[in-house]
Amino acid sequence: MPLFDAKECADKIFNSPLRKIIEDYDRKANRWKIAGLIIIAIGICSFLFLEIPYPFFIAFAGIFVLAISNKGRRKYFRTVIIPELFNLAMPSLKYRPDLGISEGKFLSYGLFNSYDRYSSEDRISGQIGATKFTAAEVHIEKKHKDKDGKTHYSTIFKGVLFVADFNKVLNSRTVVLPDVAERCFGKLVGNFLQKMNFFDGSLVKLENPEFEKLFSVYSHDQIEARYILTPQMMEALTALRKRHKSGMRLVFEEEHVAIAISKSSGWLEPPFFGKFARVEVLEKILIELEEVLNIVEALDLNTRIWTKR
Repeated sequence: MPLFDAKECADKIFNSPLRKIIEDYDRKANRWKIAGLIIIAIGICSFLFLEIPYPFFIAFAGIFVLAISNKGRRKYFRTVIIPELFNLAMPSLKYRPDLGISEGKFLSYGLFNSYDRYSSEDRISGQIGATKFTAAEVHIEKKHKDKDGKTHYSTIFKGVLFVADFNKVLNSRTVVLPDVAERCFGKLVGNFLQKMNFFDGSLVKLENPEFEKLFSVYSHDQIEARYILTPQMMEALTALRKRHKSGMRLVFEEEHVAIAISKSSGWLEPPFFGKFARVEVLEKILIELEEVLNIVEALDLNTRIWTKR
């Protein structure tokens, strides 16, 4: 059952007095964006056709204006519009655009082996039924140098990290990773590469062919891993992976589950081009929120097992 009606909430905001405020700001921001694009165009034309000095400085000035404009739009969207949307859709939800999940907490989950740069923002937290949760956008990067000695960063993971109470008390760690090896090299070679993993624990073989095509599982406790990954849980994770259409990693440990879901575009972000004072934009943000919060229902986390309440 949906937690809220995304379209109805977006319509309410769009038909409230906030609409005029959003539209006024949107017009001002777009004027700055257009000014930046014009300055860039002048810089390019001066380089190609005119003899205006320092064309690259002109183009750089346009890029600077464009960047400042976009930063201001993004901040306004995250500090004014999104809180209003979330307050209407789910008043108990706590949203902090300036905060994320701490790097220490992220490291403790052990979902990624190594990286060189970490950032996190847009933290939400709350409770659905008996299940407490926290989620935030996370971006981790690896540093490398080119042949000229210049430092560059490449993205290892960018997406949403969702952490929630798990409905079973656990004594060891079980990690569920995308099974890239089997998809790329076939079952025989894939199984060999899976066993040469760099994560703690040994490979766990399960009896769900569809699940095993998507994931590989490692744990220190084979029995507990099967206790976690029941046939129903494997089916739910398979469906969740297909619904999000992106890479997904999980760790089950102590009394929580942490799920990292890759996203090619930013989470809770306004469009870079075009107006954000549109009902479709507001509805899209609420749908993105609902997709993450529905993990609680999808994995049946509110069903408490034995001593877990």
